[in-house]
Amino acid sequence: MATSDVTDAEDMIADYARVTSYVSLTLCVVGVVGNLLAMRVLLQGAWRQVSSSVFLFWLAVADTVVLAGESLDDLAEQLPDYTAADLEHGGNEWRCRLATFVRRTGRLVSSWLVVALAVELALTYERPIRARAVCTRGRAFYVSMAVTLVGVAAAFPLVVITTAADGVCSSKYAVFYALYRRVVLGVAADVAAPLILIVLCLGKCAITYARKDSLAAPPDVIDVNDNAMTSPAKLSLPFNCVVLLAGVFAASTTPAAIIEAVDSADTFNVHLAPAGPYWQIARLLARCVLLANYSLKLYMLMLLYDRFRAAFGKISSCGLIRPPKPYDDGPVEYSPSGVFEMRELTT
Repeated sequence: MATSDVTDAEDMIADYARVTSYVSLTLCVVGVVGNLLAMRVLLQGAWRQVSSSVFLFWLAVADTVVLAGESLDDLAEQLPDYTAADLEHGGNEWRCRLATFVRRTGRLVSSWLVVALAVELALTYERPIRARAVCTRGRAFYVSMAVTLVGVAAAFPLVVITTAADGVCSSKYAVFYALYRRVVLGVAADVAAPLILIVLCLGKCAITYARKDSLAAPPDVIDVNDNAMTSPAKLSLPFNCVVLLAGVFAASTTPAAIIEAVDSADTFNVHLAPAGPYWQIARLLARCVLLANYSLKLYMLMLLYDRFRAAFGKISSCGLIRPPKPYDDGPVEYSPSGVFEMRELTT
């Protein structure tokens, strides 16, 4: 009877693994295509003036790196003669180190670039005049590079301590490896700390908007071609777009972070995971939800933000996306919400 129950549980997990691998692989392919299109969009037209476009571009790059690495697991599920370890590192220690390092770095950079967008928005709300000098593409590029370098430095210990044993990436320092990779990076640095900062920034924006009548009124129109302005204001994503990115990030990364935290407790002989096959199924489902963070964020931004949708429409060869009324590259206006936006062309 016990043997039959174990077999049924293994069959159930195998069935879920096959189904979730199809879903995850689809998310990876769709996400990579969408991110590549987003990179092209962000290098064209009016978006070249926008400081937020730098963050979004590097966000698309980081998400693509994560999806490319994660797709190997799902591809291996569809190839009967291969495993994820065969495709990732094939038992080679340095390939194992590189695969672990690249995937973890991509996740860290992606998370903190969303924080950068939220901080930029908060600055634009709180100090709209000062934002003209601060929110520039040059500074956005330096911030993106700093985020990338910090992500590389944070994940670099994994290069030193990771080894390949029995086709699995592990380490001789099992306790430190589990604590650092899962708790410090996977939970604290990748999810918890970014979420706290994002909530603080968006909360500050909401408070500033609630008392907007007390703000000093800036000029109605700020001309980016004004020679007297050495650092004209650049665009910031609208509040609802940043809320969308933050919401997708929170909803998709939290389940995986909880799974990692619970699994890491096993290293210290604290068994928090429930017995039976359902916890393994929860891991598979949480991974699918996590991949949605890296594959669908920019698609959702396209649906919500008409300026982004218009740019996608221009490069859509099949013409399925109808762009709204075009925008010029001209004057930047100050909206009541405190966000600098491009003036819409009148016909």
